[in-house]
Amino acid sequence: MSTYLDNFSRLRYTGIFCILALASAGTQATVDSDSNGLIEINNLNDLYKIRYNLEGTGMTDASGNTDSSGCPNSGCFGYELTRDLNFDTNDNGITTDDLYWNSGAGWDPIGSAEAPFNAEFNGHDHTLYNLYIDRTGEDNIGLFAAMSNGRIYNVTIDGSSREVSVAGNNNTGVLVGSLLSLDDEQIYTFAFEHNIISGNVSGGNNVGLLAGSLRSLANYNDHRLIVTDNQLSGTVDGLDRVAGVVGYINGPDLDSATGLTASISDNQVSAVISGDNYVGGLAGHIDVTQEYNGDDKTSMTSNSISGNITGTINVGGLIGGLIANQYNAKAKVLNNISTASVDGDGNLGGLIGYLESDGDFPSVVIANNSAHGNVNGLRRNVGGLIGLISIANSSSINTYQNYATGHVSGSRSVGGLMGHIYSFSTSWPEVVTNVTDSFAYGKVTGTAMVGGLIGYIDEAYLSIYVSNTYSIGQVNGQSDTGGLIGRIDTLGDFYGSDLTNVSASYWDTLRSGKSTSAGDETGYNTRTLKCPTAPGECVSGLYSGWSTTVWDFGTSSDYPVLK
Repeated sequence: MSTYLDNFSRLRYTGIFCILALASAGTQATVDSDSNGLIEINNLNDLYKIRYNLEGTGMTDASGNTDSSGCPNSGCFGYELTRDLNFDTNDNGITTDDLYWNSGAGWDPIGSAEAPFNAEFNGHDHTLYNLYIDRTGEDNIGLFAAMSNGRIYNVTIDGSSREVSVAGNNNTGVLVGSLLSLDDEQIYTFAFEHNIISGNVSGGNNVGLLAGSLRSLANYNDHRLIVTDNQLSGTVDGLDRVAGVVGYINGPDLDSATGLTASISDNQVSAVISGDNYVGGLAGHIDVTQEYNGDDKTSMTSNSISGNITGTINVGGLIGGLIANQYNAKAKVLNNISTASVDGDGNLGGLIGYLESDGDFPSVVIANNSAHGNVNGLRRNVGGLIGLISIANSSSINTYQNYATGHVSGSRSVGGLMGHIYSFSTSWPEVVTNVTDSFAYGKVTGTAMVGGLIGYIDEAYLSIYVSNTYSIGQVNGQSDTGGLIGRIDTLGDFYGSDLTNVSASYWDTLRSGKSTSAGDETGYNTRTLKCPTAPGECVSGLYSGWSTTVWDFGTSSDYPVLK
């Protein structure tokens, strides 16, 4: 029999349980449970709601109600994924049944060019599966439409169960459509680190797997791009400025602007990329702006590119076109490797299609790079490393310790390393173009101005130096062909002196099939070029001026290679 005390005790515990249950039911989980300043994204609805709070200060709904519970005293500043998310919301593999199908348009990108994302987004190595966007009539298309300041890192976008597909018009990328600096006298930072993107992206102008474009909408600002340790794969298709990472990178136009700082390093791209003008494995078109503080403000370092890259003009394994025309603009392209094949009409290179430096004291350094894919052109300016170098006035382009191994074909101005070097100065030549400590291995085929190393040098009042170089590939052409250089045209300096100097540079007469070259250098047979470690068998002093810190001379069965 139950006693009064038993009944009271039972009632007391039941009441306590009910009170606790009601309290639990009435308490919502905080949006930043670990108080690290990042709002937690637990599902696709949370991801969608980022558009209502682009600064990441809290979780905001469509009515404008904001929850910032758990945020530190300094406030929240972004978002973080807590788990994998799948845009195939019913997991049946059929796109049309998904929650974010939107009558065929797919995911509605976060933000806009007028109201860009301006926060951090940490994926914590979680994966977004099966992203689908089909908005070919709209600009600024991607998971995020636009970003004006922010950092996106540790995000994986994968289409393993159903291919990721992102289609837009201008400024289209899988991750972000447009990177925009909006106002004068501001510093904008765009950082992308440790992301993995696998998918297909297509659009009009400015298309990339990571982002479509980086552009300044103001005249006097500083925007800084950091792209580090990202893995990108898939297909990219567009018109102008199309690439595996970012289609178009452009700084402020005015010389009085602070300019662009871009560091693109340690990225891996494996993609099939196609477009028209300015197409590249890393970037389609880069405009390098001025620098004041002595730093090299634009650098592309230690990136790896593979796949196939196709366009019409200005197409490169790494960069379609690199332009440095502003006052004191500086750029470096260092330690990159491309195994991608390159196909198109003209201005094609295994590394860079078109390289231009013109103006007051811009300088570009291309060093320690290698290109291994075949380069096939229908017209002129085709090179195993660089298609066309155009340099004018008080500019400098220095290329050293580069090599190319792919076969090269085109019409005119075709070279195993460089197709065409064009220089012109309207004032006294203050700076030069250098091609040093470099070599080319590939077969070179064209109709005119065809060389194992350089197809055509066209120099007017600006110094060009070629030194410590060699080529060994077969050279085929109808006119102006040479084992090392096909043709040199020079106007000399203002006193008539020749400003093109070729020294300590050789070619393999047997393998090239050529006994002569422009530049008055001497070719040697295979045995002579291969035996620098056996002085008694070699022409005395053949490599005497070549640095042992730069070159590995190997054995008597090896050609010299770069260390």
